[in-house]
Amino acid sequence: MFNGWKVNGVAVSVDEYRITSDTVFVADITYKYDVKFMADGKTHNTQIIERNGKPTVPANPTKPNYVFVGWSIDGTNTVNVSNYTVTENITFTAIFRVDKFTVTFKNGDTTVATQEVQNGGYATMPTFNSDTFVGWMVDGKTVINLATYKITANTTFTAKFGTWTRLGDDMLYVYGDSTMNSVDIAVSGLKAGDKIKITANYIKANIRDDGNNSFWYNSPDGNGCYGFEYGYDGQWQQLQYEGDGGNAGDKELTSLAPFSATLGLVEYGVDNTFTITISCKRDGYLTIEWSDNAGFYIEMMTMWELYVLR
Repeated sequence: MFNGWKVNGVAVSVDEYRITSDTVFVADITYKYDVKFMADGKTHNTQIIERNGKPTVPANPTKPNYVFVGWSIDGTNTVNVSNYTVTENITFTAIFRVDKFTVTFKNGDTTVATQEVQNGGYATMPTFNSDTFVGWMVDGKTVINLATYKITANTTFTAKFGTWTRLGDDMLYVYGDSTMNSVDIAVSGLKAGDKIKITANYIKANIRDDGNNSFWYNSPDGNGCYGFEYGYDGQWQQLQYEGDGGNAGDKELTSLAPFSATLGLVEYGVDNTFTITISCKRDGYLTIEWSDNAGFYIEMMTMWELYVLR
């Protein structure tokens, strides 16, 4: 933009300036440039900025299902507009990223679940029940941990299945007392996180008489309680005398779900549910845990036919 004439850096009026010597008039020009802000192919904002000036940052543009990241000159890298020195006509382009991605869980051709996950977030484990289900894959080979797998694109997880493989035939023994609520048994070949199932062919629970639970501690003949045995009929029966074999029966225990059965009433007619959980929390060990409302514990349990899902 032409502002007028200067002599020796001082603005003058040519019509009124008296020439008394050789004189050079220099044009006073202010250079201004067009600055444009484009968003999704449309003009979002325009400004005229003087040379070496800095633009004013416009309001952030919006785009459905996307998040505005910043302004770019090369279309890839964002720049700080407020610190950018203008020396020519310039166009800033808005950079967006997808706000959410679609995550699909599939079992073969069947869709198990779909989720909308925030960019950079994590998918939630869907409800999927299968005896031989191992986990979810992305590449068709490796099971991934959903809790640590970051979602940065539309993603499809496929179900991976394994085969129940017999790990051993050795009899395993569980012995507990009233001070315990879990036991670890060394088993070669087990890996942390393994899904397992095993047959318990004898389960005996007992309780210590603490003065408040004598109704448990006394057997029908008036003698001390010799424990409760889980039988073929799916019920706990009180043992009548020491060494009583009762009516014990095989019960499959699995890490896929805890085993629970009602062991009488605690008080006021409230069921006492005795629960046994098995898992593999560390390499080489099978963990057996138990809990209930009345304080029973596993006195003895024998198990065999250990299978692992691989």
